[in-house]
Amino acid sequence: MHGVLFAGLSALLMLTFRLSLSARTMAITLCVVFGVGLLQEGFQAFNQGYFSLDGSISDSAVDFAGGLLGLVLMGWKSRNPMRTVRLDN
Repeated sequence: MHGVLFAGLSALLMLTFRLSLSARTMAITLCVVFGVGLLQEGFQAFNQGYFSLDGSISDSAVDFAGGLLGLVLMGWKSRNPMRTVRLDN
C-alpha cells in the first residue's frame, strides 16, 4: 500500500509544480519522497512506542520504490500523451 501512496505522491509533485522530467527534478522529487517516508516512519515509531531498524529500512525502501514507480509512470505518460477522441459525427 505504501508503494502506491508514494507513487501517487511523486506523480502529484511532478504534476502540481509542472516539473519537467530531468535528472535534477527527479532527484529532488525522490529526496522529498524519501524525506516524507522517513517522517512517516518516525511518526509511526513515536505513536507505537517501538522502533525496529529492519522494519524501518524495508518500509523506507518500499516508499522509495513507490516514488520511483511514480516517476516511471510520469515518464511513460509524457511519452504517450492521452489522445482525445471526438464523439460527434
